[in-house]
Amino acid sequence: MRTRIPSRFPVPIIQFAERNDIPELVRVWLAAERTNLLMFYHFPTEESRSEYAEQAIKVLDENFDDPHLLLLKAVDPDTSRITAMAVWQKRGYGQPSAQSEDIFAGAGDSDQIPLERYIDTQFKRFLASWAQNSKHLYLALLMTDPNFQRRGIGTAMLEWGHKHADEAGIPAFLIASPVGHPLYQHVGWKDVDTPLQIDLSQWAAGAQGGDMGWGVYKYYYMLRMAKTAAMPE
Repeated sequence: MRTRIPSRFPVPIIQFAERNDIPELVRVWLAAERTNLLMFYHFPTEESRSEYAEQAIKVLDENFDDPHLLLLKAVDPDTSRITAMAVWQKRGYGQPSAQSEDIFAGAGDSDQIPLERYIDTQFKRFLASWAQNSKHLYLALLMTDPNFQRRGIGTAMLEWGHKHADEAGIPAFLIASPVGHPLYQHVGWKDVDTPLQIDLSQWAAGAQGGDMGWGVYKYYYMLRMAKTAAMPE
C-alpha cells in the first residue's frame, strides 16, 4: 500500500513484515525510543536495553503467526531500508491470542518494577472501560527510525490502520506518548479519557529531594471512530 506524502520525499512502501525482518524492526523501535524519558527510566544502561531488545525480538517471533497481529513495516523505495514499524492488534474477536493482551507488557522485565505494574494496570483499566469485548483495532506500537522522521512515514502507517478499521467498520484505540500525541491528533484521533500523568520524580530512585531531570510524563488515551461505525458499547 502506498500513501501520498509531501513530494520531496519518496513515497514509503507499507507492507506486512516477514519473520526475518523482526531484528531490524526492533532496531528501528529502540532507535526511535532513544530520547524517550520513560524508556530511559526503565532501561538506563546499554546492557539493559540490549536485554530488552532480545525479549522484544522473542515476543514478536512467538506471536508472528497470530492472525490477529498485524505487523507492518515501511520500506524506503530508494534504499530498501526499513524505516518504520507498527503493530496493530485486532481485539474482541473471541479468540485467545495476542488480541486480548498487550503483547509487550513486561517484555524484558519478568519481575515487573512497581511503576511498570502501575502503568499496565492503568492501561488495562482504560481498555476495559472503553473497548470491553467489542471488536476494535488497537495500535500497540508505532515507531519511525530517527533518520527518516518528519517525512510522513508515521502518517502513512496510521492511514493503513485507518483504512483497515474503516473497511471492518470498527473503532480504533491507542495510548499515546507525549511525542506521538500531536501526530495522532493531527490525523483525527480524539482524547477520550483523562491523561495518565506520571511524576517520575516520585518513582526514580534518589530523585526525591533534588532535581535529577525527571518530570511529569503523560500518556493520552485516544479513539478513532470508523467512518461506518457507531460509538462502542
